[in-house]
Amino acid sequence: MFEINIRLIIKVMKIKEVAELLKAKVYGSEDNINKEVEFAFASDLMSDVLTLKANNVLLLTGLANIQSVRTAEMAEVTNIILCKRKENYN
Repeated sequence: MFEINIRLIIKVMKIKEVAELLKAKVYGSEDNINKEVEFAFASDLMSDVLTLKANNVLLLTGLANIQSVRTAEMAEVTNIILCKRKENYN
């Protein structure tokens, strides 16, 4: 039999640190920039976002529309990174 060792490395990061690493522009309240996040989840399928069971999640998505914001709200995700340099100007 094979023995599998899996190490999970968790680094809690502040929104400010993530933004600096990604060279991202932060929108929203400046009060939240020092908030810490424990988990990140990447998906363009909002149905997958609704399956999240973790708290304190950072959502990464290429879906830049109101659907991603509403889905994040329903999943109690308060931090979203829009990837692929997408912005919605509507």
